[in-house]
Amino acid sequence: MMTLEELTSWRVAAIEGKLPEPVRSGRWQPLRAGVVNLWEYDTAEIWYADGRMQLQGANESGKSTLMTLTTLLLLAGEITSHNIDTLGQHDKRFRYYVEPTDHPLDRRDTSAQKNRGWAWLEFGRDAQADREADFFTVLLFAETRRADANMTVSWCTLRGQTRIRSGLSLTTAGFVADPVRFREVPGFTAHPTGTAYRETIARVLYETDEAWLNQMNRILRVVRTPQIGHKIDLKFLTQAFRTALPPIAQDEVNQLADGWEQLQRLRDERDEADQALTAVTEFSRRSWRPYPRPPSRPGLTGAVSRRRATASCSTSPSDAPGSGPRFPSSNPDGYC
Repeated sequence: MMTLEELTSWRVAAIEGKLPEPVRSGRWQPLRAGVVNLWEYDTAEIWYADGRMQLQGANESGKSTLMTLTTLLLLAGEITSHNIDTLGQHDKRFRYYVEPTDHPLDRRDTSAQKNRGWAWLEFGRDAQADREADFFTVLLFAETRRADANMTVSWCTLRGQTRIRSGLSLTTAGFVADPVRFREVPGFTAHPTGTAYRETIARVLYETDEAWLNQMNRILRVVRTPQIGHKIDLKFLTQAFRTALPPIAQDEVNQLADGWEQLQRLRDERDEADQALTAVTEFSRRSWRPYPRPPSRPGLTGAVSRRRATASCSTSPSDAPGSGPRFPSSNPDGYC
């Protein structure tokens, strides 16, 4: 379990003007993300709190756009429209984030004939006995010219102790640097294709292949969509998660099956007990309780009373030996 000092180390580093350090040694954790001269940002750097980040703001304030620029695009290694538009539509182009437009709502300066920008995401892994702390940064460089409809895109990675703002600066004297300037930087690689870039990410970060990474990126595209319930593909997600999760050991499956069978037997026994209770209750209501109290017939009460009176006379003291003669009484059944 992580200590309080480890959980808040990123905050202490920010206050002291340092860079965040990883605190997990078992796997990579995101440390920072940033953009340079993209969209409405000149330079922006976002820190993760122990690998987590929460963006707050009003609707249409750019939260989804910032997450797209610093996560999905950088992991997917492609700038197609379905990776850019957070609503799952296909009417946005990545060029919009690089080159200002004349749209009334676009507040950027449109006087420049050439526009450049960077987006980057840094991961870290804590030091172990046989190695020091390790850092891995993925970067996207884009350049546009107003006289040219084409856009230059470079996918890059940075591995080792060199970090952004610690051995590598994406701007020089206020101008955005070109990837060519970083050829001699230790650990910096400008990949020839997006495929080579994705293969490197899959191998370094996840120790797997490009196919697995593409599957994960597709899941990210689905779950990041606003109002996800209207467009979610349940069939795809079910199959994707089933494929991604490791198989369960057979003995664990058998234990689960035995447990479910025991629960089913308990349920059957409970149902049988409920049925027996209902039957006994009904029998007691209809047959058992009325039996000791039969309904009275007309004249039965008087006959019983006369029998009791007769029994009382037969056991009176006058019946004893030596008693005097009997005399008539008002009792029609005998003498007392």
